[in-house]
Amino acid sequence: LFGFNTHNQLPSPSLRKQFGLAELPAQKSLEQAIAEQQGDFSKDYDWTNFETVISTSTDEVAISHGELVAQWQENDRNFYHYKTNGKIRNVLAYLSGRYLVANRVVDNVNLQVYYHKNHQQNVEHTLDAMSATLKYANQHFSRYPAKDLRLLEAPRVLGMTGYALPQVMLISEHGGFRDDLTNNSNIHSTQRSSFDQVYRRTAHEVAHQWWGHGLNGAAQEGGAILVETLAKYTELVLLEQKYGREYVRKLLRHEHQRYFFGRARSSENELPLYRADANHLIYSKGAVAMYALKEALGEAVINQALRQLMNHHSYPKPPATTLDLMTALKTFSQPAQEKLVDLWFKDVEIKDLSIVSASYQKLSDMNYQVDVCLKAEQTNVTEFDEPRSTANKTLVWLGILTSHPDELVTKGSDSEILKIEQFNLGNQEKCLTWTVKEQPSHVAIDPFYNQLDQNRDNNVLVPVNTLLN
Repeated sequence: LFGFNTHNQLPSPSLRKQFGLAELPAQKSLEQAIAEQQGDFSKDYDWTNFETVISTSTDEVAISHGELVAQWQENDRNFYHYKTNGKIRNVLAYLSGRYLVANRVVDNVNLQVYYHKNHQQNVEHTLDAMSATLKYANQHFSRYPAKDLRLLEAPRVLGMTGYALPQVMLISEHGGFRDDLTNNSNIHSTQRSSFDQVYRRTAHEVAHQWWGHGLNGAAQEGGAILVETLAKYTELVLLEQKYGREYVRKLLRHEHQRYFFGRARSSENELPLYRADANHLIYSKGAVAMYALKEALGEAVINQALRQLMNHHSYPKPPATTLDLMTALKTFSQPAQEKLVDLWFKDVEIKDLSIVSASYQKLSDMNYQVDVCLKAEQTNVTEFDEPRSTANKTLVWLGILTSHPDELVTKGSDSEILKIEQFNLGNQEKCLTWTVKEQPSHVAIDPFYNQLDQNRDNNVLVPVNTLLN
């Protein structure tokens, strides 16, 4: 880039003071920006028609945005002529390398993977992920507007995992292309490294063609939610489609842990999600929030809302804010569910769900009566050291199980769920009774990580047999 790049400014107040730099001006709140600009963020537009001719070495392939109009050789150079068939976001790149290319046509779009000749083992799997994501997004969000979609292997020295540009994506050689996926039994391992990073990262970067390069978001507070959180949502539903719910439960557990780890390391007061930009919020809390809303409202509702958001805020229509996202979600929700949208996006809540007691007894009809007492303590946090209690109810899942809930997360053993039920739980202790057909081994509150719970040690209890006590 020519000129001063504001993205490379030191954001840390302590570092700026150390180097004698002035404090950065405070960013306006989203509501302040809306009031100041009367809700019109059209000045944030930076879209352009793009056409270029690139020359490169005869042993390299040059890639950029748009359709490949022409290709030729001249003076011992390769030439490539690219042109877009409409405006794209003005985030442009010129790329060249000694690549081999794999192709697949899906929904009339030419999918291309550019890869190093020695790293072909995951190319077809990458094309599978590109294909599935393109089909899903075309069906549920909006049609992909171009004829080509390209994914390039990037050398490790660039220091990136993945990066999405308009119609072009980069994924690092160590972030997918060189992963060993031959041992498929690791899919259900509890280790983070066992995630299918190839499929996961590919789905995420392809999703950015809609969330980042399709939806036009205002460059205001919460703007990263419309890019990264919605890409995380798309990633999760594609992984569920590919590997099942248990895989996503494992990933949600990982995001849950990342959120609390990031929160513990942060020196900033936590902003509500609709105003957030910190990584542990836009990625991890955002992933848990969107999946919890999908479970509560239904996948069809979420996708209807996202389609409306695309329809109303794709270029050249007015840029969207997170408040527009919330409005769209509420538009397709039942009135009783609208408060869930506010709960996840506007409240900063830390919960401690716990099972106080659990017991069972065998009945004369050979069924089992299970008695459980549980509670949900929650605080709305305004300052880290000054929590204040809230009387808001919490929508929680309670499971009566024949195995530990971790096995449901990692092994996909839904047959071991005797009963699972969702209900509202206030701050007071609540006792409930269920009847199940088999002897339970565990009782678990929020077994599938649909809440951000600061202490999970008290979420699972082995019920006692009251007839033996």
